[in-house]
Amino acid sequence: MRNQRIRSSCKHIIFFFGSHYRVEINLSKLAIYGVQNELLSAARGLLCSSKGCNLYIQGVRVERGESSHLMGDDYHHWGGQYDVFLSFRGEDIRKTFIDHLYSALERSGIYTFKDDVRLERGESIAPALLKAIDESMIAVVVFSKNYASSRWCLEELAKIMDRRGPHTLVIPIFYDVHPTQVRNPDEQGYFGDNIISQHQHHPAKLETWRKALKDAGNLSGYVLNNTADGHEAKFIDIFVQYIWSKLPDMISSEDERLVGMKSRIEEVTSLLLDVESDPVRRIVGIWGLSGIGKSTLAKAVFRLIKNQFQAACFLEEVGEESKRHGVRYLLEKQLSQLLKVNDLKINNECDGDQIMRRLRFKSVLLVLDDVDHLDQLDVLAGKHRLFGPGSRIIITTRNRQLLVAHGVDEIYQARLLDNAAAIRLFSQKAFKDNCPTKGFEDLSYEVIHYAGGLPLVIKVLGSALCGENLTFWKASLQKLRKQGPHGDILKKLKIGYDGLDKEVQETFLDIACFFEGQEQEHLTRKLDSFDFYPDCSIPILVHRSLIYISKENKICMHQLIQEMGRHMDREKPRRLWRTKDVVCVLKSSKGIKNIEGIVLRPHKRKYIDMAAESLRKMRKLRILEIGHECSVRGSDYLPSKLKWLIWDKFPSKALPPMFEAVNLIGLELSCSSIEQPWKDKKVN
Repeated sequence: MRNQRIRSSCKHIIFFFGSHYRVEINLSKLAIYGVQNELLSAARGLLCSSKGCNLYIQGVRVERGESSHLMGDDYHHWGGQYDVFLSFRGEDIRKTFIDHLYSALERSGIYTFKDDVRLERGESIAPALLKAIDESMIAVVVFSKNYASSRWCLEELAKIMDRRGPHTLVIPIFYDVHPTQVRNPDEQGYFGDNIISQHQHHPAKLETWRKALKDAGNLSGYVLNNTADGHEAKFIDIFVQYIWSKLPDMISSEDERLVGMKSRIEEVTSLLLDVESDPVRRIVGIWGLSGIGKSTLAKAVFRLIKNQFQAACFLEEVGEESKRHGVRYLLEKQLSQLLKVNDLKINNECDGDQIMRRLRFKSVLLVLDDVDHLDQLDVLAGKHRLFGPGSRIIITTRNRQLLVAHGVDEIYQARLLDNAAAIRLFSQKAFKDNCPTKGFEDLSYEVIHYAGGLPLVIKVLGSALCGENLTFWKASLQKLRKQGPHGDILKKLKIGYDGLDKEVQETFLDIACFFEGQEQEHLTRKLDSFDFYPDCSIPILVHRSLIYISKENKICMHQLIQEMGRHMDREKPRRLWRTKDVVCVLKSSKGIKNIEGIVLRPHKRKYIDMAAESLRKMRKLRILEIGHECSVRGSDYLPSKLKWLIWDKFPSKALPPMFEAVNLIGLELSCSSIEQPWKDKKVN
């Protein structure tokens, strides 16, 4: 449902949901009843119910309906299929003016209907054409000398004028005729002669066509010869800008790709500022973890504002494309789009600088999506001062430090979806609706909880579950809980991990497997003892959106990022945090020599037999933590490389006599039976 501003003169407004429901509000009663919350509840109930029927609440009437639009004094209807419908006389201007106009509209992202099929003589207007008019928001009627000689054109015009109003905006272009000739078709002149001489044998329709011409001729429109001195190219540029300004909210919050994005789009757009009033060049970075919707947000903003610039370019997957083809390839692609030159080639850096200079007086909008290295910014955006005043650059990345190092003007941190937006996006993918199907509500909310507001995960899981029965859903959720993220999700999330240095990767894996949620200062001591350089690695992980520091100064991460990290370690296990994995390794001894850490914090009582023979094989063990709900039999041996020993309710009165604590840094034995840690020994 599109948000609209309602003028005080508006008496009522009707919201239509799909083809089934509508909510009619008597605005005069809003002040009396304070109906906002009830309206939201009623709308939510309708959207999530298949029953409907007439419902009356204070100031609001809810009933079944057949329309799919929202009506009010301040609203232009969006039919859904096309932005613009072109009506024209083909033999006059199809291969000239119309071709150029259509291409310009399409290049600007304005979806346009242009009929390229000729009707046989005498055939009535095609149903597909009528449907296209119905589903277009703006009808552009191009009047040329022979327009009125075509019965088809006149039928088309009559349909357009009949639909004109809150549903469709009609904009005439007077190509080589004057508006007075169109609104007075019976007067002498070539245009008027056409309707008189050609259509006298259709007296029943002649009056309808005359009225349609008269009404269209009285509309505010464009006269080619009076605009841009008659230069068609300049005229088309001006006209496309005008069309763009008339399209209300091209980026609809109802678009399933953009659920929950409207406020984000507004926030980023405000950071870019109004181009016309701010001649300063400006760079804005969009930063966040993989799958959070950075690219979707950048595309939406690009689509919304690109027509305010003289040149625009959106480069997708800059990091991946740079690895495949090199940065020069991307620069060639960027300049080709900005200069509208096909297959532009750059032989060396001087060539690039020389070509770039051609943009020094143009306002440019450039989006560099998914950048992962500073070199890419240096080449593609480093010389942005060569762009003209008012230029804007948007950079999306997982790495905040890249934006800081490049000196961007603003950094926008992408946010996770809230529960309402998440359930809606999931429902669109899983049920092709805005809310869950009856019987699937609880399972849907389980999925949403698992996804944690990450749009990528919501979309992937929704698509995977679409059309399946309850048994399949339950089995899939059980599999997710046991095995972790879906392959496509894992692949996307893992991108941020792959580019890390070894020490930073080890820090990340330790946090994911053992330390998520721990206080930063205490965790830093542990990581420092492992030679992971936490004062460097933790900021890097924050900049890469792999972890964040909470208000309580705890190291936290998104649950799916944590699962990704744990999945990475399970491929070649070096860390054990699940009781069953510890039991398995101790029993089979498979991979036991590679184990570096055991951290067990079970929520209910668990019993483990940790024999000295098994522990002797763990020569790399650096941390051993046993929680208070874990009962361990056998504590008479500890590896000498151990740096942290944390053991609630340690069962013995002393540490093993053979334990050489030369590497031990941290010792925590709360609620234990211990009386003297070492008998006749001192810690070195």
